[in-house]
Amino acid sequence: GIIISIIICFILILFSGTIFIYKDLSKKNYLKNIKSHYNTYVTTNKEGKIYKKSKGKYIKYGKISKNFDLTLEKVTIKNTNQQYFKVKDEDYYVYYKDISKNKNGNKNEMPNNYLVFNKNIKTKKTTKFISNNKYIEINKSYELPIQYVDDNNYYVSYLNNIYAIKKDETIEIIDKENTKENEANHISIIDYSNTSTDKLKEQLDYLKNEGYYTIDFSTYKEWLKSNIRLKDKAIVLTYDKENEEILNNIKNYNFDIILTTDSGIKFTNNNSTTNKESNLENLNRYIIKSSTNLDDFKKICNGEKIIEPVTVNTKGLPNIDSKATSIAVINYHFFYDSSLGEGCNENICLDTKKFREQLQFLKDNGYRTLKIEEFRAWMYGEIDLPARSVLLTIDDGALGTGKHNGNKLIPILEEYDMYATLFLIAGWWDKNNYISDHLDVESHTFDMHTGNLCSTESRGAQLLCSTKEQVLTDLKKSIDILGKSTAFCFPFYAYNNSAIESVKEVGFKLAFIGGNEKATRSVDKYKIPRYPIYDSTSLNQFINMIK
Repeated sequence: GIIISIIICFILILFSGTIFIYKDLSKKNYLKNIKSHYNTYVTTNKEGKIYKKSKGKYIKYGKISKNFDLTLEKVTIKNTNQQYFKVKDEDYYVYYKDISKNKNGNKNEMPNNYLVFNKNIKTKKTTKFISNNKYIEINKSYELPIQYVDDNNYYVSYLNNIYAIKKDETIEIIDKENTKENEANHISIIDYSNTSTDKLKEQLDYLKNEGYYTIDFSTYKEWLKSNIRLKDKAIVLTYDKENEEILNNIKNYNFDIILTTDSGIKFTNNNSTTNKESNLENLNRYIIKSSTNLDDFKKICNGEKIIEPVTVNTKGLPNIDSKATSIAVINYHFFYDSSLGEGCNENICLDTKKFREQLQFLKDNGYRTLKIEEFRAWMYGEIDLPARSVLLTIDDGALGTGKHNGNKLIPILEEYDMYATLFLIAGWWDKNNYISDHLDVESHTFDMHTGNLCSTESRGAQLLCSTKEQVLTDLKKSIDILGKSTAFCFPFYAYNNSAIESVKEVGFKLAFIGGNEKATRSVDKYKIPRYPIYDSTSLNQFINMIK
């Protein structure tokens, strides 16, 4: 019996030791398994949860998608209780089984030349960060600087990455001075299609030494839409035809140049810069020539207008062979003939005697009176025109302008073989009263030439007091009647942003206001200035306008 008892005790001791050894090995393997999931950089291996530590317990704090990259806080794993790993710079954790090591790192920062907005977004109780169909959703409010935006999202820097947060009505926008660095308020588009390489190195040295950098058109478009902010000294280099020598020179300076035949963008080659108000359908551009010196190149980079000198004769008039860099647009209203005993009690009336004097001056001095399509093509950089060019415009269609109300305008234009454009209130008078090869008829609204309707807008112009739907309906009616949508004229010279957007939306290519200055290709094509002619305007004043 004693021998049996000894054997049983020996077996029990041996079994207990085996269990202890097994438990110890199992614990070591468990710890090893936990350690095998830990790394500074990790990626989730399935859709899972994130956790917050509260009173020693880990409770759900949000959720996370598969393949989401995270950076963990450094920690030494010493025991099997360390199954939850803390995310770096955050107050939440991930479960070790939900992640795998990632040796590549997780950093994805904003492009170097972007500037953070001086605005923050503040989310509500839950924040969802999204990137390429991956996300992390946290039960927490965040206030973060806006890095850039698009139509649907704000983009923010979070966990060393750029993530999208969807725009919605719950997000609060807060003004914040996140940076004082200078922002690009203009971008010069520079073309190297028509130049030799003689001065190219000097120009590229200047760009490099002054800290300029090149951007592509996709970046430019986002800047133009105010979706991004760019650091100062951004430029766009272009060429319309490939030139291997220029391309290699530019690449040697780590600059980029864009072949514009692939861009789908039209340019106005008017030696002017672009800004946030520029029209993406037709962009200002500088043309570099062999004659472009360094001083002019510096002005180009600085966004200054480069005006090729127009030579003048002894009378101060442009020489016949000069090309127009600016064109006077003259604005008339009503005509009467005092020799017939006619009169007019408004200061915007003009005696036909004075009108003839003005046209005679144009004729005697070789001026070209433009058709509206010629002026449009010049404004858009499609054609050049002689420096001695002028656009004559007439507003409304009232006294003396039509065959039914005095018939002064058309016979005089035909007599002098000159051209003009009438902006007709299409719903007030029949367009057939104004038919002539010498007169283009364009829109002055259908029936919105009424003032004193809204005290807060210029002269109470009806166009500015109406809803967008009403304005669009009116403009479309005028186009249907006239069969044209080349140009529009704002009643009373009054406009606002909404009116301009409506004019663009229905398809007008140009719009005219007042302003008493010449039109250049660099002016807003929907705010083209004109010189109003009054009954008191002298011939010398008229000559000074067109000179």
